[in-house]
Order: sequence, then structure tokens, then C-alpha cells
Amino acid sequence: MTLLERQSETVWFLRLKIENLENSSNPSSRNPSHKKIENSREKSGKKRGAQPGHAHHPRPRHAPTVVLSFPYPMKSNPYLLA
Repeated sequence: MTLLERQSETVWFLRLKIENLENSSNPSSRNPSHKKIENSREKSGKKRGAQPGHAHHPRPRHAPTVVLSFPYPMKSNPYLLA
């Protein structure tokens, strides 16, 4: 196969690929040229997330930096529309 034949075959293949991509209503992730990577892990049978009995590690609460105070309760505000 000569260089010219290989190049024309490559051009033909790329044009065919572009035609299939441009006029498709499918997203590119559904394009058959993408290979799906299979998961090689074995199923453990456990549910996802934290398992029963594991130690809980909550984030510590921070002290408030600003304390807001209002001169009167919000319900008695005459400017609020009911």
C-alpha cells in the first residue's frame, strides 16, 4: 500500500466519522467510538456510604462572629405585609 493510498483511506475514514458526529442527535458520550471502561472490582455486597457501627466524626461548630439583635419582634413590624 502506497503512502497516497494510506492517506486517502485515512481521509475517507475521518470524513465518515465527521458525518456521523455532526448530524447526530445523540451526545458525544453515546458515540460508539468511545470504549466503555469496565469496573474490575468485585462486589462486596455492602451498601454504599458509611457502614453501621462506624465512628461518627462531625465537624466542630464555630462560634458566631456576628450576633444580630432586633429592636422589636419581627411579627409586630408594622411595615411587613401580611
